[in-house]
Amino acid sequence: MEMKELEKYEKGIPLASLESFDWETFVSFGQIFRAYKDASQWALGDLATGIESKYGEQSLGKYAIAIGIAYKTLVGYRRVAQKYPRSRRMVYLSFSHHQRALKASQPFVALEYAHDNNLSIAQFDKYLADEKAVGCQHQYEKYNICINCGNRIKI
Repeated sequence: MEMKELEKYEKGIPLASLESFDWETFVSFGQIFRAYKDASQWALGDLATGIESKYGEQSLGKYAIAIGIAYKTLVGYRRVAQKYPRSRRMVYLSFSHHQRALKASQPFVALEYAHDNNLSIAQFDKYLADEKAVGCQHQYEKYNICINCGNRIKI
């Protein structure tokens, strides 16, 4: 896709133009914007790391407000960016894959598995849940659920 097409989108594509898109054009736009989304999440995480390093962790809230992003979101991006140095980021997987892999006992092994098996985020979440359950001695608690407010009350 040419930059001219991207500029047209940024100005707003008329609905009539969308109707003229073929499958390949829709896929092309989708791939570009997904890549932009992932790149922006990595970039914001890296920037937050730089802000924290230069101005201290207390500056992240002010920075989040200045760029119009939720503080919690920015901190999450920073956490993922710090856990995966640029040389270890798997560009063929999404930022979300990397974020979720932090739940695994071996995040890089989990990411390799996701790549080798072409796992979607939902499939990767199931894989991570199954991995966590291996060897677990499940323990259950009993609850009553209030019919008025829906709160769980431990028995």
